[in-house]
Amino acid sequence: MVQGSEPTSADVILKGSIDYTPQEQILTTLLNAIAAKDVCEIKYKRLGRKEEKLHYFAPLKIKSYREALYATGWKVDIRSKEAEPIHEMHLPIHRFTAAEPIRKKHSIIDDEKPHYFGFPECEPFRVKVRFSPEAGTYIKERQWSSDQAITDLADGQCELEVTAQSETEVLSWVLGFGANAEVVEPASLRQAVEAELISMTKTYNS
Repeated sequence: MVQGSEPTSADVILKGSIDYTPQEQILTTLLNAIAAKDVCEIKYKRLGRKEEKLHYFAPLKIKSYREALYATGWKVDIRSKEAEPIHEMHLPIHRFTAAEPIRKKHSIIDDEKPHYFGFPECEPFRVKVRFSPEAGTYIKERQWSSDQAITDLADGQCELEVTAQSETEVLSWVLGFGANAEVVEPASLRQAVEAELISMTKTYNS
């Protein structure tokens, strides 16, 4: 603890953290725009890209996911009298380089949607995973999607069915359980796990 600082009764354990100090003003701008229904002109740098992208963006919420903050909202067309939505966007705020409100309002409603597994990257799909008794205790204590179903099996294992929206994240998540998890469905994801295991084996045997 830093000398002179007050002890706190809450803390967080991180796998990795992001310094949002450079984005403090951007965060303030986005929060004010959400409240006022303002459209923002944003500059955004995608992962692995050097050039910035310019978007007209209607922010609706700030969300936290895996130690990162995201601005969720809609890319809009500002040529009409009122900004017209084009498609949804989910942007990591640490990759924003600028955000400024413009003289344009929007009337987009932030509809409540079901909570699905993972960050939205593709069309939702159904996943079934079988877990060992050891991993099953952990699985049953948590909510993985708003429409999940858990079935206890006679041998002490359990099967979890969820709706997911990121194949990459389901793959990573299942592999994190090692031999304590087995993808049952869909077949394409099961094959992806097998291919990844073969690739990992080659890496460690080289």
